[in-house]
Amino acid sequence: MKKSIFSYFSYLVLLLLTVGTLSSCGETEGVDPAPTITINPTSATIDVGQTAEFTYTVVSEKNLEEIRVISRNTTQQTITGSDFTNNKSHSGSFAFTGVAADAGSTITVTIEAVDKAGNRSSQSADITINEATVTPDPIAIDAFDARLLGAQSNANVGSFLDANSGTVYTIANAKSNAAQIDMAYLQGSASNNQGAVIGSLRDASVESVFSTSDGSWSTRNNTRFKNTSLSEADFNAIGTGEGQKLIDAYTTGTQPDAVNGDQSEGSASRVNQLAAGKVFAFRTADGKEGLAHVASVDAGETGTITLNIKVVQ
Repeated sequence: MKKSIFSYFSYLVLLLLTVGTLSSCGETEGVDPAPTITINPTSATIDVGQTAEFTYTVVSEKNLEEIRVISRNTTQQTITGSDFTNNKSHSGSFAFTGVAADAGSTITVTIEAVDKAGNRSSQSADITINEATVTPDPIAIDAFDARLLGAQSNANVGSFLDANSGTVYTIANAKSNAAQIDMAYLQGSASNNQGAVIGSLRDASVESVFSTSDGSWSTRNNTRFKNTSLSEADFNAIGTGEGQKLIDAYTTGTQPDAVNGDQSEGSASRVNQLAAGKVFAFRTADGKEGLAHVASVDAGETGTITLNIKVVQ
């Protein structure tokens, strides 16, 4: 009798273990799928100077946290928060322009998406850039050395720059020449970790400091800015007929981290934390690319910044 009871008990335990094992094999709990990404087209072939355009869609079961567009091993654009189409999906586009250094190579552009739960996914498109067969015509540039700009409380030095002529304006003269103003200098908010700032007249920080959105400015040019990895030596080596290098530097530049600024299509309305030695790229409202080398910074609201400028004619 004891043997029979023991055998029956053993059978029940074995049955329960078997059912539990089968149940656990048939279900996966607590695993959320990563966002789904679609890119169109998935590949392209272009010549140097040509542009390939792509669209993409991201769909997520969880709310989206961040989308990044990555090329040349660098984040070119970051989309977050209110920039999403909605909390769980986003439709966007990006453009890739082949530059001389890309000739004969294939560049991969990757869309990476992360949701609020940390689930991550990515999809890529390959762009083949044909070997260059024709030497490009020289593109003339203008160069302006040692342009001194004063911050917002500097009573002696103007804060506004016409990048096409190298002219620096005080705020009174800038208003009467608003169509020529491409950028302004200010000492930014410490709470936003801005430091020395160069921005367009449409940038939120420039608007706040100089009241450029109060209706008294006839024109507010929307200059765009990008970071570069260029050194002072790289900047100095660009010759008077090498405007293509300025265009390439802007094209391959990366989106600045401009808190509360306008960030779109890999560029921003300002560059923050400027320091001696930094080289940043810009494109004026009339479509002229340029580079600015920061020669020196005297921090503070009464301080100054000295820029060396090169811009396509």
